[in-house]
Amino acid sequence: MDYQIYYTVLLGVSAVIAYIIYVDPNVSEFIVLLCRRGLISFHQFIFWLKLYPRLRYDTAILKWRSNRILNKQLRDGPSKDRM
Repeated sequence: MDYQIYYTVLLGVSAVIAYIIYVDPNVSEFIVLLCRRGLISFHQFIFWLKLYPRLRYDTAILKWRSNRILNKQLRDGPSKDRM
């Protein structure tokens, strides 16, 4: 397979984009902002991967304890110190 056309088109598109970035400062700022946004999204994804299992565990424990307290209150009836 001959990739010469593919590489020529890729080089031409890259050259046009580089020329637009060089000529218009707004485009270069836009590209920089897109890169920063991508980097922030990447870091956010990494934190999500690291912390999500812990958050699921904490949520499950919180639900279990809340249900246990609620069942105890329903079983024992209203406490007299609250009235």
